[in-house]
Amino acid sequence: MRCAAVFASAFLMSCLVTDTIQLPEERNFPPSVISPDDARLEGTSFDQIVVFDVADEEVELVLPVIVRDPNLDQTLEYQLWLDFTGNNVNALVSDGTLSPVGAFERSTTMRIPATRLVPAPSCHRVELLVTGAFDRGTRFRDPVEPGDLSQTVWWVRVIDSINNPGGNAIDLSSCP
Repeated sequence: MRCAAVFASAFLMSCLVTDTIQLPEERNFPPSVISPDDARLEGTSFDQIVVFDVADEEVELVLPVIVRDPNLDQTLEYQLWLDFTGNNVNALVSDGTLSPVGAFERSTTMRIPATRLVPAPSCHRVELLVTGAFDRGTRFRDPVEPGDLSQTVWWVRVIDSINNPGGNAIDLSSCP
């Protein structure tokens, strides 16, 4: 009898929800880009002038980065530009996607062929754009969602320490 009374009172106090509950959509936070700790030692941190010596016969400039994004399940898109001005789509070095890894930080490496950096001496502006999705229309560098963009810039000084050891001075005001 006691069990029946407890069961009946529990049943009478319960309610049945028939309304559809809409959970709020996850907010899309913009990504951010940082240089890994060892990039400063390697001379490839974006807060320093990167020196690329063509005499080293490296086939490409390697720029390690860490992309941070609190939207852990979001695939990100990137564009890597060299000396972009106006609407020069030929300045695009590479583009692609960064798959989610289930963590706040995604390590990756950006690469620029040495053939795009010569002759020496010269200087270049390297731009990395990261977003959830690019417009890909007439505003090909803009994100689909306004504000969802990280822009990182490196300044690269190209020298030739063997064939031009004394003539590698660069007027930084001539940089793009």
